[in-house]
Amino acid sequence: FRLPLANDRRAWSLSTLRAVARGDALSSQLGLTFTNQNGLQDIALRNVGNLDSAWPARITLKARGCEGADALAGY
Repeated sequence: FRLPLANDRRAWSLSTLRAVARGDALSSQLGLTFTNQNGLQDIALRNVGNLDSAWPARITLKARGCEGADALAGY
């Protein structure tokens, strides 16, 4: 048993630990969300499931008229 600390990559997240303790079925649900704000697109990768999952190494998007971009968390 390991407490889920933010920088410990071997421990389960708190949501996974709670699900295991309750006996819930575990599932990872990775998905992209897109938010439009005055012509700017915010793209977020989220796991809304209760099972930790590795993020994909690469995300490829097709775009037209893109004048700039930035990314966080290694993307």
